[in-house]
Amino acid sequence: MKTNTIFQALFSVAALALAYMLTSCDDRVNIGLNTSSPYMVVDGTIDNAPRADTIKLSTSIGYLENKPLPPVADALVIVTSSLGDRDTLKQPKPGYYATSPGFVGQIGANYQLEIQWRGETYKANATMPRGTTIDSAKAVYKEKDSFREAGYFIAFYTQEPAGVGDYYNFQIKKNDTLQDLPNNLAFTDDRLVDGNYIDGVELNTEPYKKGDVIVGYGRGITQDAYFFYTELANAVFSGGLFAAPPANVRCNVKNTNSKSEKRASGYFFVASIDSDSLVCGGE
Repeated sequence: MKTNTIFQALFSVAALALAYMLTSCDDRVNIGLNTSSPYMVVDGTIDNAPRADTIKLSTSIGYLENKPLPPVADALVIVTSSLGDRDTLKQPKPGYYATSPGFVGQIGANYQLEIQWRGETYKANATMPRGTTIDSAKAVYKEKDSFREAGYFIAFYTQEPAGVGDYYNFQIKKNDTLQDLPNNLAFTDDRLVDGNYIDGVELNTEPYKKGDVIVGYGRGITQDAYFFYTELANAVFSGGLFAAPPANVRCNVKNTNSKSEKRASGYFFVASIDSDSLVCGGE
């Protein structure tokens, strides 16, 4: 049977407003926000694609500072595997640490990230899960209706492997730009689609134009990474102006010195990956 409707319902995250407007206020209110010392922010992935993987390191900034996170350019970053591989990452540009040519992840292997920075050592590890092979990706043109504008929508076709316990994250790169805004967040587990053929599940909520170059990625992720995405979505899309503050989003990067006040945020992903590319309207 076709399971694309169920599959899409599992991981579609509705785009909600992230800013609130306060009007008709006569009095100025000063809001005090707690500040803390900058801490390390980690964002990186090791996967099984034959290209360099990147670990991005930066430091946190104040809550109201509207600027990019400062890069961490003076760290030592090492990745090791349970297969005996070891790689000291190079820095092609400040804050970005890349694996060496030939260092390719393997499904079933455990990978450990080690970061040495200013007298502190941070570590994270995860085992690469199996994923799913993308049979194809297609750009389907749809006319304007009451829910969306006319344009191309990207559909994936794939066989979900048998056996409950798989977790997935889907991504799209459009014209060499990864679509990574909150409303692009797409993730699911396989509880309701285990072993079924996924027949044309749509991934983008905003239409693409003819000539857009698309690369679609399907990533097999760990259960903990799935919970990370769940908490991230809850934090971004929870409640309204007077809703209770969301719980902190998990982080799998820890300072090896439990007594140190220096901590880390972010996530180290270990994922299996498959992809397909196309040009909208180029069939």
